[in-house]
Amino acid sequence: MHNEVRTQLRGAVARGDGNALVQFLISKPWPEHSLQLIGDGLLVALGQGVQAASGPAGECVAALRERDWEGDDELADSLEARLGTAAIRALRPLAVDLEELATVLEGDPVYGGGRIDLGNGEVWPNTAIEYAEESGELNPEEDDPHRWLWVDSTGSRWGYRDMGAIHL
Repeated sequence: MHNEVRTQLRGAVARGDGNALVQFLISKPWPEHSLQLIGDGLLVALGQGVQAASGPAGECVAALRERDWEGDDELADSLEARLGTAAIRALRPLAVDLEELATVLEGDPVYGGGRIDLGNGEVWPNTAIEYAEESGELNPEEDDPHRWLWVDSTGSRWGYRDMGAIHL
């Protein structure tokens, strides 16, 4: 029964059927660990002007704030902005050196990665971060989560997967 409920929920969200999603949320208990999916669906329903979506959206905001998993605050902020109960965050452009970012992304998945300084767009590979911490330029205990965007390395394997098909 529990899988059937999740399947119905996913179907309504995938179809972008705001009315069906809201009726589902009003008539059934919400599946555990589905708040992100529910929130995404409610953003669509609110965008479609589904009047009954505001009640479940408010409940979802409260549940997301209480749970506080990674990404929950951002989704709650988006729902509140759509509801008109909070200001819409203004996005600002940030110039990033794409070649440096590609180097970080294509590095070793185990030891690679890095972060982007959201203040100035500078790309910091993990090796540079470690050096800056050792030299005292960065203090790891004063790490501001609003200053950095973490970038995981995926390696370059996928870029070369079809190279055998190319004949010169």
